[in-house]
Amino acid sequence: MDVTGLLLFSGGNFLQVLEGPSPAIAPLVERIARDARHTDLRVLRMASLPKRTFSAWHMGVLNVSELRPVDAAHFEMLTRILFAKDPEHSDRAVRSLLRRFRAMLPAAAAA
Repeated sequence: MDVTGLLLFSGGNFLQVLEGPSPAIAPLVERIARDARHTDLRVLRMASLPKRTFSAWHMGVLNVSELRPVDAAHFEMLTRILFAKDPEHSDRAVRSLLRRFRAMLPAAAAA
């Protein structure tokens, strides 16, 4: 499907970044939304970007619960901001989240 990205989770909360061509992403998001295991799905941002953040990784996965407490606390703080529905703060939170957690993936994932 030519989709790359990052999946972060802690407890029952998930944050996922999907990267790829719109014809692949749109049906994937719809399929995720229809899955009964998912509730309160929110698309935080859809944008065309000049390059992928996770180009060498089909889907980087981090269990935030297994990270250092400071990283888990950062994740929890950012999820509160993201779900506050404040576009200005959400955009900064998404960028901050990607920078912080991208650095934790193996080198191949961040290429």
